[in-house]
Amino acid sequence: MFLEGPGGTGKTHVLKALQNVMCIFGCAHRIHFLAPTGGAAALVDGQTIHKGLGLSVHHCNQNKSEQKDKDLAYHLTTKKQEELRLEWHDIDFVAIDEVSMASVQLLAELDASLWYAHEEYCDDWFGGINIVFSGDFYQHPPVLACPLYVPIRIRARSVPHQEALAHFGCLAWKQVNMVLQFTEQKQMEGDPEYAHAVLSLHQGICDKDDLGLFNS
Repeated sequence: MFLEGPGGTGKTHVLKALQNVMCIFGCAHRIHFLAPTGGAAALVDGQTIHKGLGLSVHHCNQNKSEQKDKDLAYHLTTKKQEELRLEWHDIDFVAIDEVSMASVQLLAELDASLWYAHEEYCDDWFGGINIVFSGDFYQHPPVLACPLYVPIRIRARSVPHQEALAHFGCLAWKQVNMVLQFTEQKQMEGDPEYAHAVLSLHQGICDKDDLGLFNS
C-alpha cells in the first residue's frame, strides 16, 4: 500500500494512528516503523531503514582512476543476519515514511533483507511482510541515488551491481497493489489561502499572488 499526498494532508498522522491501534490490541510488537532518515524516523517513533535492517552505507568507486565517480552501495552485514531472523520472525507489518527519499537500490536491499529474515516462513516479496509506504514524490529525492520513479533504463550508469539492484528495486516497487491519495489539507485547514499557496508551490505553479503572500 502507498499513502501518497502533499505535506499536511495527514499521511504521518495515519501511520501514528496505525501505531496506536496496534498498541491498543496488544500487537505493537508485530509492526516496525522505518524511514530513510533519522528525522523522519523520529516522527513515527521508528528507526532508519539501515539501522532497522543492519545495512551499512559506504561509497563504492566505479573507476578507481576517477575518485569523483562514486555510487552509494548498500550491504547487509553478516554479523546482523542471525540477529535479523530473531528480531523479525514475528513481524507482520512494516510502515515506511518519506519513501520519496528511498532509492530503488535501497528498496532492493530492503526486499532482500526481509526475505532473508523470513525465508523459512515465506518465499515472497519482502518476505511476505505487508509494507505500507508513505510519502510525496514532489518532495526530497534520495541523496546520490536513483529515485523510485526514474525509468530503469537510465538508472544503472553501466555498473552491473547497481543495475541489478535497480532492476530488483523497480520490481519490488511494482508490488504495491493499492494507492490511497490524500488531497485534503489538514495541517493548514484554518488558513485556506496559505494552504492553496503552499499547494501551488508544491506543484511548481506559483503565481504573483502566491509569491506576495509568502513574501508578506
